[in-house]
Parts: sequence; structure tokens; C-alpha cells
Amino acid sequence: MRRRTFFALAGIAALLAVPVAAASQSDNAVVESASGGINWSIPLPNVFGVEVVSQPLAFNALKYVDGSVSGHFEYIQKAVATRSSSASTSPA
Repeated sequence: MRRRTFFALAGIAALLAVPVAAASQSDNAVVESASGGINWSIPLPNVFGVEVVSQPLAFNALKYVDGSVSGHFEYIQKAVATRSSSASTSPA
């Protein structure tokens, strides 16, 4: 009988824990958010001597009711070297 009572109480506690967890998450709702992105390139000729190609810079940010914030960004940059063809000279 004690085992059955224990499992019954554990089941009730588990059922009550789900709404409490959901309520605690809604108490910290998002109040502001931002997201965006951009990409660009720096063509030749430039001071770097290579073409600079930026893959999209992307970000997102969230601000919660309690004042905490979270976010993420991604930025990838590549330098693309171009082959320059120069005339070869042979010794005279």
C-alpha cells in the first residue's frame, strides 16, 4: 500500500510541476528583439591587395522582462587572392 501511495503522490507532483515550469518561463517573456544582417565586398584595387569578401553578418538579440539579454551573431570574412599574369622575361 505504501508503494502505491508513493507512486500516486509522485505522479501528482509531476503533473503539477509542468504548469509551474511553464508559468516560470512566461514570467520572463521577451519584451524587445532585434535581428538583421548585411554583406559586402571590397573590390580590387584596394590597399589590402586582395579582394575582401564578407559573407553575411547576421545577428539576433532578445531582451527579457527581468532585464536580462541574450543574443547571437555570425561573421565570416574571406580574402580572395587573384592571380596576376606577368610576362616572363628570359635572360638576354
